[in-house]
Amino acid sequence: MSGSIQSGIMKAKTLALVERLRAVAKRHGCTPGAVAMAWTLRHPAATDVIVGARRPEQVDDVRAAAEVQLTESDISVVESVTELAGRVQ
Repeated sequence: MSGSIQSGIMKAKTLALVERLRAVAKRHGCTPGAVAMAWTLRHPAATDVIVGARRPEQVDDVRAAAEVQLTESDISVVESVTELAGRVQ
């Protein structure tokens, strides 16, 4: 398979994963980044979230992540995305 075809397939798979995160974010009125941070904050293996905001508005995602209350369904979606993302690469 040529590199450009493989790259296109990987891009399509990645975009499909991002759409799953966007759906969860939409339900909570926040960004996919805030959902990812909220999941990380509540993950038992994580002790902290290190964030590198380049723009002031990115700090809003950090603040929103602390407020997001993920449901079990949301957590399942995020975990499926993280599993699948590992396979895409």
